[in-house]
Amino acid sequence: MNHKKLLEKLEKQYGIRGLPLKLFENYLANWTHFVSIEDVQSQKASVTCGVPQASNLGPLFFILYVNDITHVSKFKTTLFADDTVLSFSAKSIIDLKKKVNKELNNIDNWLKHNKVSINYNKTHYMLIIKQKIPLDFDMNISINNHIISKVDNLKYLVVLLDNKLTWKSHIAQVKKQISQACGAFTRLRHYLPINSLITVYYSLVFSHLQLWNKYLGCSINILT
Repeated sequence: MNHKKLLEKLEKQYGIRGLPLKLFENYLANWTHFVSIEDVQSQKASVTCGVPQASNLGPLFFILYVNDITHVSKFKTTLFADDTVLSFSAKSIIDLKKKVNKELNNIDNWLKHNKVSINYNKTHYMLIIKQKIPLDFDMNISINNHIISKVDNLKYLVVLLDNKLTWKSHIAQVKKQISQACGAFTRLRHYLPINSLITVYYSLVFSHLQLWNKYLGCSINILT
């Protein structure tokens, strides 16, 4: 987050002016950093981007900084912390390719204007389509002249999606996690009382099943 850009957004987009804006400007000013190895320290350098780690204002500043990315393209944009998912649909694969690259150009312009960089190695696209695609067809999706790699499985937060929407990959992942938890129960049952084992269950098992409880209407609980 560029400090100058952040202050501009606070003033022009969110209407923060006068003393409140001066307060934020003062908070962001005069930060320095240096490297210390044993008894040797580097020279101090001014910090003009970012916010202090673990600060209360840091997450809020970040949300305010990136929030307007949802208005610069026709993508359906989903934001969660520093994760962003862009979704788009079209009637044909040719039309999809054309429109996605056009909208990605709008996203790229926003990134450059706001002095934000993305990790291209962690940026992928997944194609969800019913019709068969010719073997020689190439989507050639790119942003800022960087080709975005195609994947068949994509993890978004705690959900593992596949390009057929079968949930097989996610079920396999949850099965593996619960299997590992069962191994922990096998070792702990000889040492912990039932109340403590229930606590372990909610920590290691229920958190993975809660997704199904929310989206599929299932209910899996242990009563004490």
